[in-house]
Amino acid sequence: MIGADNVDREGFSPIQYLGKQVKDEYNRAMGTVAGVTTYLPESDGSSGSPARYSLVVQTSSGFEEVDPVRVVVDGSTLVVRSQIKQELNEAKERIVWLFSRIKALEKSDGQQGSAQTDQDVPVLTAAQIQYRARFNEALDSVQPLLERTQRRIDRLHFEVETLERCFVELNVGRRLRQLDEHRFDYWSKVLREGLNSSNLELADLEEELKMLSRFVREYKDVFKVEIIRTGTEDS
Repeated sequence: MIGADNVDREGFSPIQYLGKQVKDEYNRAMGTVAGVTTYLPESDGSSGSPARYSLVVQTSSGFEEVDPVRVVVDGSTLVVRSQIKQELNEAKERIVWLFSRIKALEKSDGQQGSAQTDQDVPVLTAAQIQYRARFNEALDSVQPLLERTQRRIDRLHFEVETLERCFVELNVGRRLRQLDEHRFDYWSKVLREGLNSSNLELADLEEELKMLSRFVREYKDVFKVEIIRTGTEDS
């Protein structure tokens, strides 16, 4: 979306988006901006976070709040980025950041402890233990996201198959002269656009799922925080 602006930019009133048409990043129509909700910061002090707002979109199934961080302006339309794709990217970035942080700490501590002999047992610092624990927690927390992504992918595969079947029936109706050329062209365009949107999202999610799953496999059990109990145990 070349030239698109984020709606969350400073100094812009969100109420001006009332009535704007909304679509997702795969060009599917979502609805119309029907309102705005504002959430005050938890603290009223000068150091408190600023007030946040959400756009309320009227869809075919009701009303939905949308975080403006995921929304950009594209001409006269608002485009909502995929939430699940954003979560996959954030999970991946968090794992990579924690991994690089741990490796940097190890390198720094290794340089400081270079006087140790090869027989010395490496001692983990409190910072290393903390980051390793957070790293393992990040890996464990990814599994529900992977499962949710797979369910969405399965749904998209079913959607693609359904649209392809619709194309077959549309062509049959045309050959049997149950549809004139105008109606055939119109509904062919509708189905083609829907199929294109589904395939684009499917390709994106399959790539993101593949990448994050590979991260989890490669990084799993790389760092283990072991708790050693001292003292004697009753026999």
